[in-house]
Amino acid sequence: VNQANAACTFFAQSMAICRPYLNDQQAKIFESRFASMGSRADYVAIVTDLGHIAASNQRKLPDFTPW
Repeated sequence: VNQANAACTFFAQSMAICRPYLNDQQAKIFESRFASMGSRADYVAIVTDLGHIAASNQRKLPDFTPW
């Protein structure tokens, strides 16, 4: 349960950091991808994409290593 909460919190923080650099459609796609993920690989792909967006806008996501 703690890992699931940490993963959800990290996603929410990452979205808050990246949101100014996403249009509404892109944000909805990220939220949809998160809601429909079915594996660790899906989660890693989502947060990797958010990490790229953050880095390209001189932002840094918090440190988090998923399970």
